[in-house]
Amino acid sequence: MNVNAIVIVLFLTIIGMIAQPTFAQEFEEPNYTIRRGEVTDFKIDSRTTSLTISLNPRANGELTITLPRDLIDAKIGSADSDFIILMDDLELFFFEETLTSSDRTITIPFGRFNSEIIIIGTQVFSQQAPLPTVTAQQLIDEKIISELESEIPEGKAKLLVFSNTEWSGALQASGFDYTEINGEGDITIIFGCETTLIRQGVFRSE
Repeated sequence: MNVNAIVIVLFLTIIGMIAQPTFAQEFEEPNYTIRRGEVTDFKIDSRTTSLTISLNPRANGELTITLPRDLIDAKIGSADSDFIILMDDLELFFFEETLTSSDRTITIPFGRFNSEIIIIGTQVFSQQAPLPTVTAQQLIDEKIISELESEIPEGKAKLLVFSNTEWSGALQASGFDYTEINGEGDITIIFGCETTLIRQGVFRSE
C-alpha cells in the first residue's frame, strides 16, 4: 500500500507570519457639556478623519465640546483650518470656536429632531491602545491544531514541518498515532511508520 503524504511546511521567516500589532478602536471621550439633550455615543473614523457624535435631544439646545488636538485636528500645512461640521448630513456654517495650543472648543446648536453631528478634520489620533502581539509560534500552533482536526483520507498522511534554526515536525497518518520529531541543525528529517496494512512507510522532508 502506497501512503501519499500531504506536506504542509511552515517557516517562521515567511513574510506576514509574524503579526503586526493591532489596535483597539477605543478612545477617551472628550469633555463636553450639553443643554436639553444627551450624548449617546462617540465614534472616531481614521479613514474619513472624522468624529461622529450621536445625540438624543429633548428640545432645541447646544453642545459645547473640547476636542484635544491629539484626538482630532484640522490644519493646512502648519496653520489651523476650520472643521467641517455636518448636522444630520447637512453642513453647519454657524458655530462658535475657541482655540488653544492643545485643544479646540466648539459650541454647536442643535434642533429637537437632530440626531447626529459629524466633525471632519484633516487628521485624527484615536488614542488607541495596542493589543498584545500574536507571535509566530502561536500562529504555527494554531495552524497545527487546525490541520490535525481536519479529516485525513484513508491511505494518506499529513506531514507538518516548521523551522527556524531547528527542524521540528509532526506526523499523522491513518492507522498511525500523531508523532513529533525535532532535529537541531538537520537538513533532512526521516519519519518512519507502520501503515494500516502493517507495511512500513517512510516520510522524508528536506
